[in-house]
Amino acid sequence: MAKKRKSLLQLFLERYAAVRVGSSFAIYDKETAANGLLFLTEQAFRQLFRHLPPVNNTAITTLWATDPTREVYDRGVVFDPCAQTPKGVLNLWQGFSVEAVEGDCSVILDFLWIDICDRDPRGFEYLLTYFAHLVQHPDDKPGVALILKGLKGAGKDTAILCLRVLVGVHFAYATTSEDVFGKFNASLARALVIHLEDAIWGGDVREAKKLQALVTSRTLRVEQKGIDAYTTPNFSRLLVSTNEDWAVPAFGADERRYAVIETPEHWIDDGSHDDAWRRKKIDHFGRIHAALRDPDTLSAWMHFLSTWERKDEVDLKTAVRLPPRNAALAEQKASGFTGLDGYWFDALTSGSLDELTEWTDRGT
Repeated sequence: MAKKRKSLLQLFLERYAAVRVGSSFAIYDKETAANGLLFLTEQAFRQLFRHLPPVNNTAITTLWATDPTREVYDRGVVFDPCAQTPKGVLNLWQGFSVEAVEGDCSVILDFLWIDICDRDPRGFEYLLTYFAHLVQHPDDKPGVALILKGLKGAGKDTAILCLRVLVGVHFAYATTSEDVFGKFNASLARALVIHLEDAIWGGDVREAKKLQALVTSRTLRVEQKGIDAYTTPNFSRLLVSTNEDWAVPAFGADERRYAVIETPEHWIDDGSHDDAWRRKKIDHFGRIHAALRDPDTLSAWMHFLSTWERKDEVDLKTAVRLPPRNAALAEQKASGFTGLDGYWFDALTSGSLDELTEWTDRGT
């Protein structure tokens, strides 16, 4: 019986670590961290295991707390892919989830080339630049968000899955502004990729500023309910999948915070296709998703990105900061025109002043 109790303590020592978060104390749970549940308060930790029988009249949580061999991080917590972490600092970076091994990943490449980039060489080169930069330089925040814009069913989320399978636990998903801009944002604490599904800023200037800051800011303030907030380096990349006309607040002629790729419509079911076409689409995307579950294909995909170089020999750290100035980005800028700018844009695109008897201040 005593042996079982000792092994329970050993399990606690392996699973939990004492961490300073801000000016407060927290318990880091290595097991639930994989699901985004990083920290427990001391009170919650004790309450959670009150049902366990004491050992020599001592609670197992107290035995853990007083054991001299428990892990202690008394200098705080960070998320840093550089892995150059000082002693006493808990680094939430766990590395990529796939090992690079040379092989065949043509299914993934063909999907990105045809279904996402519509065989556009410039768009495809930038997409690979963005992906390869993340793999080769995870500690270099590009300051550019990747926007995949297109109708529902085009494969945008599958394209983002091509990165999600590589970063594993360092992926965060958001569907509302509260998920990323709210007070409690612990889900972003160790995010290398943040997927924003659909436009979440809604034309609100305040939300636009928050979004732009998340794209470019080198630091991130993280707060979990019940635990002190802390500041950590921000290495996250923002990927937005949307079918909104005005997806991001792109302003100015020299806008470089957004790379926009508009997906083609050849897999969009507009109701005119028969069941044979629908079965073909199911089979097509089924093969892609099967490839994204296949260990050999994923290892080959990781190897491809970890060794990929641009044909023009521009280094990835430079190229990723030069998003293509394409028609899709121009449309995002045009959507942000207000006042007199909006009036003249409408006049020029419609080719007539007759129908524009007055100009409105759109977006305010």
